[in-house]
Amino acid sequence: MMSAAIVAAALALASGSGEEEAPAKQPEPVATCEHVRVAARGKEWSGWLLDPESEGGYALLADEGEFRLLPSAPPPKVLERTLRPVTEAPSAALVAGLGHASERIRERCEELLLEQGSPALAPLGEALVDRSAETRRRALGIVATQAPRFPKQAKRLLRRVTGCLNDGDERVRQAALHAWSLYEGQEHELLARCTDLLKLDASELVRHEAILCLGRTRDPHAIDPLLAHLEGCDSRSLRLVTFDSLRRLTGRNLKRDEEAWRAWWTNHRTELLPEEVEEEDEATDDGTGAPEDGAGPDDGTAPEDGVEPDDGTTPDDGAAPDDDATPDDGTSPDDDGSGDDAPPDDDGSGDDVPPDDGGR
Repeated sequence: MMSAAIVAAALALASGSGEEEAPAKQPEPVATCEHVRVAARGKEWSGWLLDPESEGGYALLADEGEFRLLPSAPPPKVLERTLRPVTEAPSAALVAGLGHASERIRERCEELLLEQGSPALAPLGEALVDRSAETRRRALGIVATQAPRFPKQAKRLLRRVTGCLNDGDERVRQAALHAWSLYEGQEHELLARCTDLLKLDASELVRHEAILCLGRTRDPHAIDPLLAHLEGCDSRSLRLVTFDSLRRLTGRNLKRDEEAWRAWWTNHRTELLPEEVEEEDEATDDGTGAPEDGAGPDDGTAPEDGVEPDDGTTPDDGAAPDDDATPDDGTSPDDDGSGDDAPPDDDGSGDDVPPDDGGR
């Protein structure tokens, strides 16, 4: 009986609560690329088909890593055609193709590198310092797409991406700022960098990207630099993107009314930036603000409500000094000999009768 009970309990535990197990995560489909073997003008070529209708002819990335443009007339004869995983294509050769003379080949190489995913990131390091601005710009575009997906691999390129922020080509700087802003952990520095770019970079493309980045921060501290940038900004496109970023940051839609945005920010600043109010309170508490109750000001003025100052001086309230008080200028009271007040008792008698003045 005992063994039967144990078996029943085990079966109940094995069955669980009757909930179905979550299906196993299916692997992502692997992108493929067409690999061909063709014959043209008496020769055979084997490689990755890039564009059969390129400007220069039949574009092929040969297996040895070189780009071939086979004449399109007569068209090459396809001897063999297979689909292979795109990761088998040589990434370094595709990176070199980002600066190819043919735009269609540049675009196809960029597409294949994006499909390769993380394996393509390592070879991009050389492209970020390539002499061709087109190569640098396209490489930054790939980094911007892959950095959120593969943050660990993309982190190795961060130093070179940061270097591109000071590139001499404005389109490269724009692409660099976009890629750099998508790296993890850049949120705090992003606000300061974009604020500086709005002030210092003459390129409208770069400032446009800086405004977009500020809007994506969701940080109300970005409102001040955006409103400051509107002052004297005559570019319609920059003004439009600034208003759009303000809407993203605040959730409000004051359209394109600059004065309405400024008035709203004046009324809601302390609500969205409460830490600034706390900093002001702390400044008051540490003695930089208003004095405590009952404490006199430190500017040398007379205290209020008859409170005597603590510097030994006589309060300037019109009251006569004590009889025994001696002025601090070294003179005795009433020493002008006018006789208006009773003279001091200086004969040592202790009487208050004035001395004999000769019967005058």
